[in-house]
Amino acid sequence: MKTKIFLFLTVFLLAQNVHSQEVEDNEEIRNMLNQMFDHLDKKRVPHGLLRDYAFELVDLDQYKGQINDSNYINRTIYENILRTVKSSSVKEPPYSSVDEILKAQYEIGKAKENLGVIGLAMFEYSQIREDALTAKLIKYEKEQVYDNFINGVWQNPYETRHVLAFALQDTLLYGNYVEYSFPDKLWKTNLGITSIEFDAGDGSGYKSAKKGAIRNVKYATGGIKHLKIRVKKPDGAWMYSHSQVKIISDAVLTRAEENEFWVDKERDIQVNVSGGTVKGRMSYLYAYNTPGRVVRPLIIMEGFDPIEFAPHKTSQSFHKEKKLGSTNIKTFINSINIYALGHLNTLRRDYDIIYIDLFNCTNCIQENAALFQEAVRIINSEKEQVGERQKNIVIGQSMGGLIARYGLKKMEERKERHETSTLIFHDTPHLGANVPIGLLHVANGVLQFYKKKLLLNAIDIGDAKANIKRILHSPAARQMLINYVTPSGDIDNSVHNAWQKELKELGYPRGDAGESIRIAGISNGQDVVPIMEGDVGKKYYFRINGHMGLSALSDFLYTGSMFLKIGVAPFVQDWQFFFMSLMPGRSLFEVNVEANEFGSQNICDMYLRYKKKLLWLKTIRRTIFRYTKPTPANMINFEKAYGSYYFNNKKDEMKEPNKLWKILLDNKIDIKYRKAFLFIPTASALDIGKGKVQLIESDYRTVYDRQSPPKEPKNIPFDDFYITQKSTMHISFNYEMWDWILEQMQIRIAGPAHVPSGKSKFSIQNSLKSYTVKWITSDESVATIDDMGMLTAKKYGVITLTANCILNGKVVTRVQKEIMIGFPPFVLDEKIKDGDVLIKARCIAPEAIPFLKEINYDWKIKYITSTQPTQWEEKGDSIMIEKKDQQSKCTIYMRPIGRGEKGKVQFVKIDVTKPFKINRNFVRINATNENLYRELPEISFERNPFADFDFNSENFKIACIVSFVPPRTPDEMFSPDGGKDFSPSLITKGSMSVSECFWDFEKWVNQIKYTGEQYAEIITILYFVNSADKIIQKEYLMIEHTRDIYPY
Repeated sequence: MKTKIFLFLTVFLLAQNVHSQEVEDNEEIRNMLNQMFDHLDKKRVPHGLLRDYAFELVDLDQYKGQINDSNYINRTIYENILRTVKSSSVKEPPYSSVDEILKAQYEIGKAKENLGVIGLAMFEYSQIREDALTAKLIKYEKEQVYDNFINGVWQNPYETRHVLAFALQDTLLYGNYVEYSFPDKLWKTNLGITSIEFDAGDGSGYKSAKKGAIRNVKYATGGIKHLKIRVKKPDGAWMYSHSQVKIISDAVLTRAEENEFWVDKERDIQVNVSGGTVKGRMSYLYAYNTPGRVVRPLIIMEGFDPIEFAPHKTSQSFHKEKKLGSTNIKTFINSINIYALGHLNTLRRDYDIIYIDLFNCTNCIQENAALFQEAVRIINSEKEQVGERQKNIVIGQSMGGLIARYGLKKMEERKERHETSTLIFHDTPHLGANVPIGLLHVANGVLQFYKKKLLLNAIDIGDAKANIKRILHSPAARQMLINYVTPSGDIDNSVHNAWQKELKELGYPRGDAGESIRIAGISNGQDVVPIMEGDVGKKYYFRINGHMGLSALSDFLYTGSMFLKIGVAPFVQDWQFFFMSLMPGRSLFEVNVEANEFGSQNICDMYLRYKKKLLWLKTIRRTIFRYTKPTPANMINFEKAYGSYYFNNKKDEMKEPNKLWKILLDNKIDIKYRKAFLFIPTASALDIGKGKVQLIESDYRTVYDRQSPPKEPKNIPFDDFYITQKSTMHISFNYEMWDWILEQMQIRIAGPAHVPSGKSKFSIQNSLKSYTVKWITSDESVATIDDMGMLTAKKYGVITLTANCILNGKVVTRVQKEIMIGFPPFVLDEKIKDGDVLIKARCIAPEAIPFLKEINYDWKIKYITSTQPTQWEEKGDSIMIEKKDQQSKCTIYMRPIGRGEKGKVQFVKIDVTKPFKINRNFVRINATNENLYRELPEISFERNPFADFDFNSENFKIACIVSFVPPRTPDEMFSPDGGKDFSPSLITKGSMSVSECFWDFEKWVNQIKYTGEQYAEIITILYFVNSADKIIQKEYLMIEHTRDIYPY
């Protein structure tokens, strides 16, 4: 059930005909022929078409009006006949653009699946006679052809030939009732035709055909139909041509639909993004236990699946008229049915399977993540409508994992609930995907020959050519490809690097506020790509060497042997179309195409030589293209990395292998290929190091063992992970893997998220098996846990609790839970609005934020005039003191509460008698911190918003602050120990550093470092002095050293 991912970037580029400028205008060949025939009087050429002057892409002698078993016409041959005729023009060409003809045919044919649009080419052309030289009808001097005159009389060297060809826009038509259309603009001819007749192969024989007419045909049965056209020339002679079409009968379609598995519901969705609109489809399979409603969603996010390149009208890629792509709900279910049937029954019984198909998979991952988010919103709304709140489970396959990761994390950043409890990545390229550089260069080299215009303005003529540029150079491909080859043949990884930087900074989803999410990952590889049968000793991925007609070269590269094995064969439904294009003509190409493995002297080596026999006696050769690229230096060899591979071994994809190879051998074509290549490195699928450390080549050739996962900094950022024992096919399944997936979807650690102190019990719940559990905490200085799951708290911290679930002595599942031990540090912030004072408790430990839902808050207020004890009152994280209740001085106290236990008391004072408000009276530092001086907080002051003083008066403007440390004995002198002079400025708002408050601060710090003290403190008094040397305000400041973190 594999996705056609980056292979299309290679395969379909290689698949193209040389048709962008257009090919018949190839500058190299045209210049050569122009020079050769420069002295020939073109006005004397009958019909204005000279075959000898043509860039021959097909042997016109094969299609001169007689039919046999070896000259069926397909669309490629029809196209090449049009191009050859156009290139033979010595005057005005008979039409301006072949691509426009093909495009028009394709556009008309899109209207109906039972419409066959016939394009017709009928021409008479001239050819220099075989005996023209010996009969002295021409002269040939210094590789140039001249007209010959005898006694002043021009000698006519030309003979007239004819070519007749027709083809449909497609090889498959659907239904017993078929319409054949003969559009006027698709009839290209210079013949005077007296009659044309068409035989639809329905048993009724030839019937008259006219321009613009439609012929309605009813076929009794489906299958391959022999289509024929005959044309009567003015001399009364008939010319014939034939083609074939495969009819898929109504009975076949009906049976297929009756037997076809399909979904309970479909919903097309779209979302607007900055670049336009992103579209997709949600396909629902409701659980057997809860039909018709979404209760327990299992969301499948598909990956890179260009819908244009889905196999042509196969049961797997289509549902009725809807094109689903190569991966879809049907392929997903069928793959489980094949590899894990027992688990499929569990899934269908208990889960609502919702598959998200992308219509714009080539868009950047961020845009497709927006579509995923919309799907999640819809699913959550549907759950809510039926009163269900069960959490979503998401499986992201390949690129779909990146989409889900990005989408869920961004929802969390917006504080938008996604209601997802489990996210499973299936062979997701967190660090990138690999396509061999040699293959990418060959693809690029072929395109460079096929004229660079193709990369800029491809015309949609209804085949793969029109989509190549969009796929190969798409934003999504560039984001994921570890090495990307530009149209100019350079390696440019800037887009990939930028994406990796964004992904690293993004991190992973943590769960909705107050909840957690389980993250698990699958890698389809734990070894190098296996050597397939017949691949022993091959140092290349692909090699063609020999002589072939351009039709054969193009068709082979499009559908040939190597690419059959990697999933392209479904695009060609009838192999005879390939066979007939191998017929050699008078023009041949010598071709050598090599995509070599990393480390070869040339990672890509290509040349194409054109051979044409002229004047029946001379064969000319021209190297019209050469493209080589050396192996890049100073680069990791990803081709030898451990990981999953791209490969397809469907035996039914090539129905006539013996016939194919016989034709190839008869034409002396040497074709070799390797059947698989490394696609997603294990290190990428497991996100080794989270993109925060630079991996080296050995990291990509490391066996990552679930029994002893790697440690920081090259750790795996998942709660659990699964790796196949050997390198296996990308996003393939096996029974054991689904066993593991089902466990990930349910298993959890039961126990509190917050342990304020003492002991707490933890256990495994919802497991499908009976395990022996080995418990571990990530930091035993914060908490320890015994084998029975009893945790003992020691000090504040956020830790990861891991349960290694063991069967038969091996860890088969790993469950993790983040918990908070103790209480985090808080500060109390003050805010005034309309005279009312809001005091809010703010946690200053970022890692504790997800756990604040576990905490409540006690508050009390003590007024200076009050003689009664005040009571604690439980409230939220803030308290409001209204203006009418405010007195001259009061202190607000807060203490956090969790699971019945109380944390450290914090307080803030409100004093309307003081003109200035100081931001802190307490500073906690760690004197051993290497960044101490960069992180030292400042002591700042500003006007007291609670007080009513005339700050315009110089009496309440500060000239300096003087600091004193109180003397230890009465005999010590009361001398300044610090301070800051603001003069000549007089200010009402300012700041000073902690080191300015205590001039011996550095000496004190060094003493602590020397003695290794765990705790030390200094109390100093700050005097705020005005320009008249009067003390306006006095404040106490305590500086505390502790080896605990969180300075404030």
